[in-house]
Amino acid sequence: MDTATYLLWIALSIMAGGLVKGTFGLGLPLVAMPFLTLFMSVANAAALVVVPILATNLAQGFIGGWPAVMARLRRFGPTLLALVICIGISVKALVLIPERTIYALIGVAIIGIALLARFQPKLRVAPAHERWLGPLCGVIGGFLGGTTTFYGPPLLVYLAGLRLSKDEFVGVISLMYFVGGLGLGAGLAGFGIADGTTLLQSLLACIPALLGIKLGQLVRVRLDERRFALWLFVMYLAIGGSFLVKAFA
Repeated sequence: MDTATYLLWIALSIMAGGLVKGTFGLGLPLVAMPFLTLFMSVANAAALVVVPILATNLAQGFIGGWPAVMARLRRFGPTLLALVICIGISVKALVLIPERTIYALIGVAIIGIALLARFQPKLRVAPAHERWLGPLCGVIGGFLGGTTTFYGPPLLVYLAGLRLSKDEFVGVISLMYFVGGLGLGAGLAGFGIADGTTLLQSLLACIPALLGIKLGQLVRVRLDERRFALWLFVMYLAIGGSFLVKAFA
């Protein structure tokens, strides 16, 4: 593959991730990583998407304005703190575990959360349990994220139990992904997996990511709550399946 085609592939992969992110509030690395890892290692792909993760989640995390953001920080602060600490200290595993094992873990985690959320509609988290369950999910998500770069599944299980509205779900999960991205970026830099050149490439990758997210937002306003949940479920299954194919092919 020549350089121009290689760069175009990277841009389209990240733009596709941004499109799904803009539509569902998540999915940039989930969509972009399977395509990026066709031509680069998991560690390099993770470093490439760090800044787009931060930029797109920062934009969507402000849904509802500052009052909504402050309310989310008060409610989910312990979960966010556990997430960022655990993901930062566990990133080293990203270059120690075989990539096929990483793919299998990611695929099983994504499909598991999809099936759980879809077929256990009565799953609910009581307010009295938020104090301990949120941080626990943050810890699990952090170590999963450091190992595989995907820290979302435990957080998604938790948020599914809280029964948030469509827009609040997008705002909260974006805030969590932003904070997780900070931990991931710090870990990649601290363990020497990412350098200055990688940071510059990741900054440039924000252009297709933000373009994709704008297109996705136009799609989201046309989805009602039921179709939103259905397409989110389909997206999980498709992405999880793609990782399992890579693991066992």
